[in-house]
Amino acid sequence: MANLKDVEVSEYLKQCVDMVPEQINEEFSRMSADYAYWNEKYAEANRLELVTEWSEKKAYASAYLQKKMEAQVSSTKTSEATLDAEVKTSQVYGRAVEEHIEARAATAHLKGVLEALKTKREMLISSGAHLRQEMQGDPIIREKMQRARDEREWMKDE
Repeated sequence: MANLKDVEVSEYLKQCVDMVPEQINEEFSRMSADYAYWNEKYAEANRLELVTEWSEKKAYASAYLQKKMEAQVSSTKTSEATLDAEVKTSQVYGRAVEEHIEARAATAHLKGVLEALKTKREMLISSGAHLRQEMQGDPIIREKMQRARDEREWMKDE
C-alpha cells in the first residue's frame, strides 16, 4: 500500500477486522462501509498490478530492442539466450519487475483483507443466531419481544 501511512492503515484495518460480540449491531452496521472501502483499495491495487505488468513487458521489449541494435551496430553475433539474459539483468527491466512484484504483493494483501472481512461477516451472523437462541430461552427477553410484537400489531391496526 504505497501511498497510505502504514500506522493509520494498520489501525483502521485492525478496527475493521476486530469483532466485539457485545456490539453486534454496531459491527453489522459498519460492515458494508468497511467492505466497500477495502474493496476500493483492492480495485486500485489490482489496476496498479495490471499497469506494472504492462510496464514490465514494455521494459523487456524496449531493452531487448536496444540490446539487439547494439549487437547489430557492433556487428557482434549474439544468440537469443544471450540477448534475453542481458535484458533480464538490465537495470530498467529489473526496476519494472520489482514494481510489478510490489504491486502483486499489495493486491494479495488486500485480497486477504477482503477475505478477513467476509469471515468477520460470517462470524457476526453466527454470533447473532447464537444470541437469538440464548435470548429466546430468557423469560424476561421473551416477554419484551412479545410486547414489541404486540405494539407493532397494535400500530398496524390503527
